Amino acid sequence: MVKSVLLPTDFSIRSLHIMRYALEENPDCELRMFLVTGMRIPGSITELLFFSRKELIKKLQGQVFIEACQIIRNKYQSHINEVHFEIFTGMTQGAFNVFLEGNGIQHIYIPANKLHYKRPCFDPVSFMRNSKLPRNIVSWVEQEAAEESNYLGDLFKSWA
Repeated sequence: MVKSVLLPTDFSIRSLHIMRYALEENPDCELRMFLVTGMRIPGSITELLFFSRKELIKKLQGQVFIEACQIIRNKYQSHINEVHFEIFTGMTQGAFNVFLEGNGIQHIYIPANKLHYKRPCFDPVSFMRNSKLPRNIVSWVEQEAAEESNYLGDLFKSWA
């Protein structure tokens, strides 16, 4: 059985705690995972002409984030059907509901911890909370003022 789930991401290793939680909560099925961030669409025609979701996602992902995703994919390869990185560009709940339906999302995972979005991105969690889909709230213990690279060890601490 394949289940489609939505997880917010700010493209930090911290946000991958949500991905790990979703995988551990669903050991009996494969997950089609959609990691989403919100973004306001550029206002000028010139910016719109050169706007590329794929290029923006590449810019937002750092090397450490990409490596951490690969480690998770390797660890849970039998439970991951697909991983998609998406940008939600709508500004209304109705647009978000269409986004959910269009991607066949069945379950949402929301972080209890605050993620830190870089401009021009925004946090889509308010739309997620207002959705009618089933959801889980995910929390994790954080290191104080740790650098991004230090979160990698924290993410995989309990994995032996």
